[in-house]
Amino acid sequence: MKKKTNKRRQKNKEIILSGNSVIKFMPLTRVPEPNGKYYIGREDTSTYLHLISKHAEIIRLCDGKRSLRQVIELYTSYHGIYSKGKYKELLEETLVLIEQLQGYGFIQSINDFKLQVDSRIKKETLKSKSAFLKIVFSIQAMSLYFFILSVGIALIINNPNKYFPRSKDVFWNPSTSVSLITFFVVSLIMLFKHELAHLFSALEFGIKGKIQLSRRMFYLVAETSIEDIYKLPLKKRLIIYLSGIASDGVVLGICMLLMHFVDMGVFSLNELSILFLKQVVYVSWISILWQFRFFMKTDIYAIFEDISGCDELLDLAKAKISYWFYKLTKSLAFSLKIRYLKYKEFCRNEIFLDAKHVLSWYTMFVFIGVLISIFQFTFYDIPITVTVVKEGVSKVIEGVQFASSASLFDGIVLLFLQLIYWGLFAYVLLKELFIVGGRKWDEDIFREME
Repeated sequence: MKKKTNKRRQKNKEIILSGNSVIKFMPLTRVPEPNGKYYIGREDTSTYLHLISKHAEIIRLCDGKRSLRQVIELYTSYHGIYSKGKYKELLEETLVLIEQLQGYGFIQSINDFKLQVDSRIKKETLKSKSAFLKIVFSIQAMSLYFFILSVGIALIINNPNKYFPRSKDVFWNPSTSVSLITFFVVSLIMLFKHELAHLFSALEFGIKGKIQLSRRMFYLVAETSIEDIYKLPLKKRLIIYLSGIASDGVVLGICMLLMHFVDMGVFSLNELSILFLKQVVYVSWISILWQFRFFMKTDIYAIFEDISGCDELLDLAKAKISYWFYKLTKSLAFSLKIRYLKYKEFCRNEIFLDAKHVLSWYTMFVFIGVLISIFQFTFYDIPITVTVVKEGVSKVIEGVQFASSASLFDGIVLLFLQLIYWGLFAYVLLKELFIVGGRKWDEDIFREME
């Protein structure tokens, strides 16, 4: 799932801010977090920022009548700050904050001068009237889903030789083409089931989302963008993040229980059915494993980010890794030095100082995510791709040599399915390279980047 935060900057006439400036904000949503911070933003433009409590309180005190000096006087008197140096420092910090918030379209007017801000028709707040959704995405239901997943994993651990997912589980049918077709179908069903779980859980809490194709590393993926997720409290956001994994876990757990009951003699299934269940378990396993690639913004990362209260946790972790490499070998590529400098710049920012305690251990998680990716690529992706291409070429040659239309058709299907996947991958890659926000690269975008 992808959390969407719109951060478009506005073009306004330059205004000189001072302590005498009177600030009036646009209608803002204010959501307190357990860590003392706040998500503050505009629902009409789906623009949200994660701010420390000091900045959130200063925004609240700006009522369109008080000057910034009066706002700071109120804040300092309430918190018992009487030092003139601290007062001056806080005023300067507030001026910088106001300038930044102006860029995000949060300010309606300065000294009665109305700013040109992005204004859209206010979105209706959805109200889910489905009792079914309310039950399905309740805390009790989510607990049940993860219990079923735990049972499935326990069965795998108890008998890894028989149940642990392997690349050969993809090829459950004597016909490689049939196995590959069902693999694509099951993968697509699992993929969109995962994303629909995010969508329906968001709908239950009154917000919308949309599914879109994207690319991560060598993989074609689907992502769900939830624009107004930050208007929800943390507990509801966590349910949305976890709903996709929960849906994968239920499928894995149920399939494992079915196979276990067959082994116990509770009921019987033919061998092909059991092998097909193994393919479904394999797809579910890979879907869950994907979420633990901590070096990418997955559902699990979104949970870490929200709980830690650090919006740049992944960037900081990557910058810290580059910093380590830079210190070990200062003669490395110039790009590492840039990341090192970026890391130092991040660490000077007050908003990240209280997240330093989570940075070291999340950096270790990034390394774990890399190891998981190497494991999946080595033991799953490469063997499957090699088997499919090898089998496809072999079938085509066999069909041509022996005039076997069945073998020729089987080989063409295998290679064609691979072509479809890599074709979609190429399409998404080109789309990401040449289209930004629905617009092609043009002079305006380059100008904005500069």
